[in-house]
Amino acid sequence: DGLYSGYIVDSGYPRNDLTFHTDPAEIKNLLKIDRNKKVILYAPTWRGSSENNLSGETEKLFEDVQKLREKFSSEYEVILKVHYFIYKNIEKMGLGHICVPNWIDTNELLSCVDVLITDYSSIFFDFLPVKKPVLFYVFDREEYEKDRGFYMGLDSLPGPLCYTIDELIHSISNLDEVKKDYQDQYDHYLKTYCYNDDGQATKRAIEIIF
Repeated sequence: DGLYSGYIVDSGYPRNDLTFHTDPAEIKNLLKIDRNKKVILYAPTWRGSSENNLSGETEKLFEDVQKLREKFSSEYEVILKVHYFIYKNIEKMGLGHICVPNWIDTNELLSCVDVLITDYSSIFFDFLPVKKPVLFYVFDREEYEKDRGFYMGLDSLPGPLCYTIDELIHSISNLDEVKKDYQDQYDHYLKTYCYNDDGQATKRAIEIIF
C-alpha cells in the first residue's frame, strides 16, 4: 500500500522447519511417552486471567485432560502445553506431570503430534503444514469474543468447533469424518497462509538475505 518500498522476503516461517526436521521419537523419549501410541496435544491460548482466576482455569484444564486420557489412553498419549503463567500455577498445585515442560520447543514438539486441540491460539497455523487434524475447543467462545475479539470468523476454521468436552470426545472418536467434512477449509487455510511452510523456509531465507 505504498508504506514500504523495499523488498519483502516471503519464504515461510523458518521456525516451522523444526517440525519437519525433528525426530518424533526423540521428543517422545524426552516426554517419556509410549513410542507406539499416537499423540494428542492440547494447547490452549493464554486468556490473560488474573492471578485469582488461575486456579479455576488450571482445575478445568486438569479435569478435561483427565477425561481425554480416560477415554483414549489405549490408543493415544494426551499431553498438555500451556502458557508459562499457567505452567507455574500447575506446578504449584503439584500437577506438573500433566504438562509439557516449557523448555521443549513448541515446533519440535509438534513433530510427534497426531491430533492438535486448541482454541484461539495461532499454534494451529504452525501445525497445518503436517496435514493432520485440528480440533477447536471453544467452551468460552462468547466470553472470549467479548473480552478480546477475533481476527477472523471462527466458522471458517479448518476443523470442528467443540463447545463441550463431550463434543470434543466425539470429534476425536470420528476423525475420519472430521477430515472429510473439513478438507476444503483445511486446504483453503494451507493455500492462503502456509503455502511456503514445507521445511525449507530457512534455506530460502538464507539464500535471499546472505
